[in-house]
Amino acid sequence: MKRKILLLAASVMLSTGLSAQFQIGLKGGYALGATQSSIGYSYDGDQVTTLYGTYGEGIPFGVEFRYLLGDNFGLQLDATYLLGSEITNFELLTAGFEQSTVTKTTQFRIAPTMVFKSDLGIYSRFGAIIPLMGKTVATSKDVNGGGVGIPSEIDIEAKGKFGLGYVGTLGYELTMGNVGIFGELEYIGLSIKRSSTEITKYNIGGVDQLGNLTDEQKNTTYEDVTTFGGTTAQASSSAYNSIGVNIGVRFNIGD
Repeated sequence: MKRKILLLAASVMLSTGLSAQFQIGLKGGYALGATQSSIGYSYDGDQVTTLYGTYGEGIPFGVEFRYLLGDNFGLQLDATYLLGSEITNFELLTAGFEQSTVTKTTQFRIAPTMVFKSDLGIYSRFGAIIPLMGKTVATSKDVNGGGVGIPSEIDIEAKGKFGLGYVGTLGYELTMGNVGIFGELEYIGLSIKRSSTEITKYNIGGVDQLGNLTDEQKNTTYEDVTTFGGTTAQASSSAYNSIGVNIGVRFNIGD
């Protein structure tokens, strides 16, 4: 019985190896914020409006490596870079007292997924998404930040702790020989906990004042548990959820 099982396993491995196919793809697209949460508010002197959004909105582009273990199943690894859109977190629109805070994210992430294909060109992918590096920069402007009539502009760069999200994709591929043109709808669910922030720009009245700040004033670390009077701030998480469309091209490397 053991010999039969080994022969069967060898037969499956051999048949899988003979039908295996490696593909490389290039793609890009646009992602909109999904499952949005409150990120700030806007005040026009009369009404306060809650602002909703996520930090996953923007332009993702990258490369994918796909290994098909047969006609209908495979494994894929994506490496993508997100150029985030400008997100408004705060607005004060009263004349003579204008203030604003906008954020922009850049992020490099990988996504190991399983691929399920049909013979009609339709496929789906499900798996994880893992940010490896990135930052979110908040730029705050205040027309009176340095005193009446003295404007200020401050940049704060935030970095996050390790995060693990999920990704799901539904797509269609048109194959022409060893080249495939594809389009896909992609959903990403991702939340990242803040690790640290650093003031990288401190401009008052058009003069750079960053050098006048101490390291303690410029840098803040965040923890889940803090103490009163301690040197760390209370941690919070931000949503990077998105839903978007990608288009691209795949190349068959070998059979």
